[in-house]
Amino acid sequence: MESTLGAGIVMAEALQTQLPWLENVWLWVTFLGDPKSLFLFYFPAAYYASRRVGIAVLWISLITEWLNLVFKWLLFGDRPFWWIHESGYYSQAPAQVHQFPASCETGPGSPSGHCMITGAALWPIMTAISSHVATRAHRCYTGLADGPQGTHGAGAKFLRIDLTGPLAGCQPHLLDPLYAGPGSFLVSPALKLGQARARFASPVPSLVGSLVWCSQKGTRDLFTNTDSPGVTAQHGGRRQRAESQWPSRFQGRMSLLQRPPPPHRSISLASKWCERPEWVHLDSRPFASLSRDSGAALGLGIALHSPCYAQVRRAYLGHGQKVVCLVLAMGLLGPLDWLGYPPQISLFYIFNFLKYTLWPCLVLALVPWVVHTFSAQELPPIRSS
Repeated sequence: MESTLGAGIVMAEALQTQLPWLENVWLWVTFLGDPKSLFLFYFPAAYYASRRVGIAVLWISLITEWLNLVFKWLLFGDRPFWWIHESGYYSQAPAQVHQFPASCETGPGSPSGHCMITGAALWPIMTAISSHVATRAHRCYTGLADGPQGTHGAGAKFLRIDLTGPLAGCQPHLLDPLYAGPGSFLVSPALKLGQARARFASPVPSLVGSLVWCSQKGTRDLFTNTDSPGVTAQHGGRRQRAESQWPSRFQGRMSLLQRPPPPHRSISLASKWCERPEWVHLDSRPFASLSRDSGAALGLGIALHSPCYAQVRRAYLGHGQKVVCLVLAMGLLGPLDWLGYPPQISLFYIFNFLKYTLWPCLVLALVPWVVHTFSAQELPPIRSS
């Protein structure tokens, strides 16, 4: 296990030292993969494109985030910025990595919320897009008989590779929990279109396969450079220490499964080893996601039973009206997200609960009702002949 975790640190070192110009890209992808972005962007966009898909995205977000909190409490995965100090694995050869504002999350690191929650919540979007692309492909290439199921299975294989690089580079997680990524919902439609065109252009699959093989080989050569004797000796010493510590580590893991540590232990570790105190995020506390999910579930129930939703439930909104709804919802949700949080912990949980209670009410009921009402007033009256 120590060797596996150390491989994640090696990957972070290589990304930070050899690809420093991609730092802003990693931070941006990490922001897009954050579970909070599901409520801020993905849920409104999916809902205004398809109500069924939007509700599915919200429900999957709530369920998977609750399960992620339970698994974090049971597994208690370490985060890189405190593991490199607490484990003693880098006592003789310190790791050459630096922290980011996104690194100092206070919850346990395993399983990754970016991968587990966001990857699961974007699955309905991937399914809807791939089905739409499959329908368009069947219209363009009438000889096809295969359905979109193969695309979904192929997209699932890509779930584990999309966010591994950005998350390892920015260090919110070690390498072991990075098994999935939300970017696969963009890969699946492309695969379906590639299947359609493969019937008429055979070099496409071989070209894609060659590019994937070359990228995998280049990445493996980049992170496993064995030409330097100093690097080889350094990793050999770390491997020997890991092998000698393996029995005690295994016994410690088994005891953690029998008696999980208290949730606040990760908060003390994050406050201890984060470089700057202002980087310790209150909204990454273990119970912040619980207040977020509880508020969103309550807001969903209030919105579905509100008078505003009853008026727009069976109303037809055109494409222009849906775009206006999305822009207006983003304009309201964005400032709410940028307001910040009160410093008191109790007030923070109350504010977080109320804020996420308001979000489904805005997206499902208030914003569509406002757009539908003003659009109906602008229509000219119909004259009977």
